[in-house]
Amino acid sequence: MAKLLIEVQELRAEIADLKKEVEADRKYTASVYDYAKSIDKAHESLRTTFNKNVVINNEEAVRRMTARGACGTAYAPSPNGGQALINKPCTIADLR
Repeated sequence: MAKLLIEVQELRAEIADLKKEVEADRKYTASVYDYAKSIDKAHESLRTTFNKNVVINNEEAVRRMTARGACGTAYAPSPNGGQALINKPCTIADLR
């Protein structure tokens, strides 16, 4: 009977150890998940910033192209009633 009680106590101790391990694994898993979420957020922020910078750079390139007349010229009505030769406005599609 005493041997059986000792064995039961050992099993209970082993169960307690396993519960501690499971809890530690849960905490580790949660921290890894949180870390992965923070990496995803950082990636999304970087991607958004990059895309905004590309748009800004493209818009600036289009303005420079228009200013130098890269898309041709056209006659447009001038404020004094005549015709004026102006640079045709370039578009993003003209960058390609």
